[in-house]
Amino acid sequence: MGRTSANERPAGTYARDILGRLLVDLSWASSRLEGNTYSRLDTQNLIEFGQVAKGKDVIETQMILNHKAAIEMLIEDADEVGFDAFTFKNLHAGAVAGLDA
Repeated sequence: MGRTSANERPAGTYARDILGRLLVDLSWASSRLEGNTYSRLDTQNLIEFGQVAKGKDVIETQMILNHKAAIEMLIEDADEVGFDAFTFKNLHAGAVAGLDA
């Protein structure tokens, strides 16, 4: 009781099971570390319903969407992505890069 067969599941299976919450929590936390002022609820509304928070800069909105896209890529391509420092640095650069455009 209380044990799962997670060791027998393909890479990324558990993450896909909880993808919705994972996208919200990680996108919000990652963006917050970068100085984003979106609340967790604002982030959830953006990710789940496409609702942009009133009074927030478009840069903050794009940052959250960029983090969401990076997390989705890691989950969807878990078997093919090389999880190393190079991958994570490039994902971070991509998540923040769109903010200057």
